[in-house]
Amino acid sequence: MGECPTLVYGVGSRGDAMALDELEAAARDGRLLLSLHVSDESTRFDPSLLAQIVDRADLTDVEVAVCGPDARVAAVERAGRTLGARRVHTEDFDIRQGFGPDLSREIDQLIRR
Repeated sequence: MGECPTLVYGVGSRGDAMALDELEAAARDGRLLLSLHVSDESTRFDPSLLAQIVDRADLTDVEVAVCGPDARVAAVERAGRTLGARRVHTEDFDIRQGFGPDLSREIDQLIRR
């Protein structure tokens, strides 16, 4: 199957996490590496942890994709570039505003690989 993608998923609470059951099932099946960060469980995502999460200090052959609140996008983008990521893809929306792209197709493709 090759190397599977890593999804770093940050949410305020487990109840906020969309498609969590499906993502956890994909992780158990080895189709996805899931790094879940839940703020109200004191496991808040910190971009400085990016190298630790993907278990490499050098991301020169890695592409990073990030979406979420502007501050998180900017912080992850900085962290990815600092670690030498080949490319950092960003999505400009804040889900807390109540609108944004429909990522259901992309998530479905990711977990069904």
